[in-house]
Amino acid sequence: MNAIDLFAGAGGMTLGLKWAGFRVLAAVELDPLAAETYTDNHPDVRLWNQDIRELHPNEIRETLSLHPGELDLLAGGPPCQGFSSVRTRNRSSVDDSRNDLIVDFVHYVAEFRPKAVMLENVPGNGEGSPVHVVP
Repeated sequence: MNAIDLFAGAGGMTLGLKWAGFRVLAAVELDPLAAETYTDNHPDVRLWNQDIRELHPNEIRETLSLHPGELDLLAGGPPCQGFSSVRTRNRSSVDDSRNDLIVDFVHYVAEFRPKAVMLENVPGNGEGSPVHVVP
């Protein structure tokens, strides 16, 4: 089974996916230090060290020679700081531009049409959100 890891960080989710039997084909991580660590941890995975908002999912899909529907799993853990109860304790919401990254994740779902999607979530993430994934 093949997977792609978005918001990959240093590669913890990729490691878990590999332990579960997945072949991780690619990953995307914005932070340069995390991306360097990811590459050290997973030299066999093609990493895009870019902002997911500026990287069109079609570029990854075509680079990997995948057709829509061929990918087994699209996984990701968008930054959750803006939703964290620790950060929002004194306010009902936090205006954090990273809160909208879940929408970019959905663009990847629409492009790849994976057989399964795994999205890490935290309480408050997407409550009242207009984001819906349509098969």
